[in-house]
Amino acid sequence: MIRRPPRSTPLYSSAASDVYKRQLDEVSRSQADFAVVVLETMRDGIAFATIQALAALDLKLVGEREVAHSLMLVSRTGNPSDVERVYANSLHHAQSEAHLALHFPKATVLHVRSALMAADLAIEHHGAAAVVPRGNATPPDLRVLSENVSDEGEVRIRYGIVSKMPMSRTGQDATAVLFSVHDRPGALHDVLQAFKEKNCNLRRIQSRAVPGEGWEYVFYVEVSGHVTDRPVVAALEGVKQRARMLKVLGSFPLDVAEQTPPSSED
Repeated sequence: MIRRPPRSTPLYSSAASDVYKRQLDEVSRSQADFAVVVLETMRDGIAFATIQALAALDLKLVGEREVAHSLMLVSRTGNPSDVERVYANSLHHAQSEAHLALHFPKATVLHVRSALMAADLAIEHHGAAAVVPRGNATPPDLRVLSENVSDEGEVRIRYGIVSKMPMSRTGQDATAVLFSVHDRPGALHDVLQAFKEKNCNLRRIQSRAVPGEGWEYVFYVEVSGHVTDRPVVAALEGVKQRARMLKVLGSFPLDVAEQTPPSSED
């Protein structure tokens, strides 16, 4: 029986992480031009597994999209009593696990690569249902069983668009950076000071312990501006001199443009 996950269970599961790593690998080997991966969720923060895979493959973030995400359950018959199996990708399963356990306790949940594949399989099998994002075009052969099966209602997810080639400057950009610091007092302060000295706004900063490295931490930062902007270039040069490791993950146009604060001279 599937049981409700604890509140600490991440929306971005390890199985989903494996799927995104495969997609990134396909881009790295030029089998695909782009990959769309979960970059951040409102509940769990930055998906560090994606970030570290991105850095290891020398790929670039070139875009972002924030989506209000909810899920629905569909089947060919539209009859809940017919459901013997449920197809879902691993991320959607993690987000709807409690609902499925409560309302379909005898159904077997089978992981597939995508919501589109889940829908196709639900069409093929009389006793099958699929978890798909609400708002997607539902195939005419499928009927809605439940309008919202997300355990926590609507979830906001930020997706990253990844490519081998960098994105050019648009004027409304952010730059993603990964760095680690030396083990000494004030090391993190010194690195962050490099951004302040060049008046660079930090939109996000999160840290995560590096697996297998004891208590060593890596920091993920998003700074307003493109990697070719002079203040960002100068700030990153200062970070490079002070940090133990620095990796620029890419610059990308913002999905929602930032509001520029008024100048003190106005």
